Amino acid sequence: MYEFAWFFAGALVYKFLAHLIRTGASIIYLRKVQLHAVLLLAHAAEDISFIKRIKHSTLKESNLSEEQVKLFKEADQELFENWKSAAISNMNSSLPPKLHAALTLENWEETLKILDTAYNKKRTGL
Repeated sequence: MYEFAWFFAGALVYKFLAHLIRTGASIIYLRKVQLHAVLLLAHAAEDISFIKRIKHSTLKESNLSEEQVKLFKEADQELFENWKSAAISNMNSSLPPKLHAALTLENWEETLKILDTAYNKKRTGL
C-alpha cells in the first residue's frame, strides 16, 4: 500500500515539475520573440519619425502657413502616439492567456526599456 502512495506522490510531483519547467521554457522563448517584435516596432517607429521629418520639412518649403504646418505636426504626432499605443495593445492581445501576466507590456516607454536592457546585456556580454 505504501508503494502505491509513493508512486502516486511521485507522479504528482513529476506532473507539477514538468508543468513548471514547460511554463518557464515557454516564457523564456516568448520573451525572445517579444524582444524581436519590439525591435521591429522600434525600427518602424524610427522610419515613421524619419518620414515625419521629411514631410514637415517639405511642408515648410511649400506655400502653407506656419499655422497649417503646426496643425499637420500636431496631427502627425497624435497619429504616431496612437500607433504606438495600438502596437502595444495588439502585441498584448496576441499573447497566450496563460502567459499574459508574465509578458504584458504597459506602454511604449516600457518597450524601450526592454530594448535598452537587451542592448546593455549584449554590449556587456551577459
